[in-house]
Amino acid sequence: MIEIQTRRNGTVRVGPVGDLDWTRATALRLVVHDVLEMQMGVELDLRDVISIDAVGISALLGSVRRIRSAGGEVRITNMKPQIRSRLQLLGMEPEFLAATRDCGNAA
Repeated sequence: MIEIQTRRNGTVRVGPVGDLDWTRATALRLVVHDVLEMQMGVELDLRDVISIDAVGISALLGSVRRIRSAGGEVRITNMKPQIRSRLQLLGMEPEFLAATRDCGNAA
């Protein structure tokens, strides 16, 4: 499941729930596509993500790149330490991780 919430400031909170695996990765890509058509900023909230696999990482990274390439603003919030360390082990570029805010710091 992917939770979607439009905030008062015009951004859309996109929150995958459970494992970010191939099923939710497909849903995440579709949601990001729809949000980009509305030309809104995006908050990718990972608060409820339990685990992430290679397909989920690909969808997350692809979503960030797609939003940025379309001129959109994107922020990743509530990334749990185990997910952050997995991304770092895979050598995710610093600007991707710099766009994140740790669990408990989201507005």
